[in-house]
Amino acid sequence: MLHHPTGDMRHVAADHVVLAVPQRPDDGLYRDLKAGGGRYELHRVGDCIAPRRAHAAVVDGHRVGAAL
Repeated sequence: MLHHPTGDMRHVAADHVVLAVPQRPDDGLYRDLKAGGGRYELHRVGDCIAPRRAHAAVVDGHRVGAAL
């Protein structure tokens, strides 16, 4: 594992690993495309809205598809 304060790599034996990720949307591509002023209509779904489970992305995609 990387020890962020020092930048040192440390090896730790473990039976389980818990992953903690930032609780913010990953919407960089959406923002870039929106800023480019393209000719396409854009919709945000899934983790572009908020970090969630895959089922939420499917529900979002269905909602957007049905509205088109």
